Amino acid sequence: KNTQGNPFFVHQFLNHLHSESLVLFNYLEGIWEWDLKKIKRLEVTTNVIELITKNISRLNSETQKILKISACIGRTFDIETLVNVSNKSNENSYHHLIKAIDASYLVALSDHPSHLKSINWNDKNTDWTTLNFECRFLNDKVYASVYTLLTTHEKETYHYKIGLYWLNRQTDTPIIATVSHLNKGNKLSLSIGYEKLAQLNLQAGLQAKNNGSYLKAYEFYDTGLQYLPLDRWDTDYALTLNLYSGKSEVLFLLEKFTESESEFQHVVDRCKSPFDKARVYNTKLTLYLNENRTLDAYKSGKIALNFLKIKITSHPK
Repeated sequence: KNTQGNPFFVHQFLNHLHSESLVLFNYLEGIWEWDLKKIKRLEVTTNVIELITKNISRLNSETQKILKISACIGRTFDIETLVNVSNKSNENSYHHLIKAIDASYLVALSDHPSHLKSINWNDKNTDWTTLNFECRFLNDKVYASVYTLLTTHEKETYHYKIGLYWLNRQTDTPIIATVSHLNKGNKLSLSIGYEKLAQLNLQAGLQAKNNGSYLKAYEFYDTGLQYLPLDRWDTDYALTLNLYSGKSEVLFLLEKFTESESEFQHVVDRCKSPFDKARVYNTKLTLYLNENRTLDAYKSGKIALNFLKIKITSHPK
């Protein structure tokens, strides 16, 4: 009745009853025993996420921490990142990781966990990189439940540490994922430097645009501009120009044409050279052509050429 036959909810419900000592195993008789009257009187939520959250909150605090960091990394995560961000010994991190896997909150995407229990943790020659593997949360409800347990400070701290670790490690971590974590780190990420963060957001915005994720690209370009000072056109001209140009372009791709035209005009008004202005109109030309707005494309192309002192006539002979 309470679980509506949902197997996952049944499992969580039984765990909850066991933690409340309402379902116990009688070792003398070798049978399970329960108090049905008390169970019926128990106020049990029909919200799966709320029930999972209660069950997780009863875990060891270190196991909870491992789950929280994992949730900040993502629904699927690598153990190398988890261990480095946790700031705990390898033994401690793996121990609580196994607990989370055994509790069915995480699923290992390899058979490595079965080997972890036989490792000599005191062996200084252990190559930890060979133990790196991926895990994922059992399902979206478990992931959401763990993430709701995080305080604002924990979220900012873990996202910052994840982003910083990915930024510094010698592997091809996607720039979009790295910068997303750094942006969620808020003030903590400012230690990297405002200009560096703006530059990283420019790179992530370009990658997102090339991937066709225009809304995400807009968010990166806009965030990058927020990291720069109010007099950014004077202090960081090239970076500001590229961020505004990218923002204007993705607004157009998002079909927010009025906003896009306004941003493009803002860029043109701030450009310091005819060449930069020509670049802006060349971008508009390409965008117009993709929309089959040939007359607008022609006008933009003509303006671009005028800035380069190349004259063309409307009706060549």
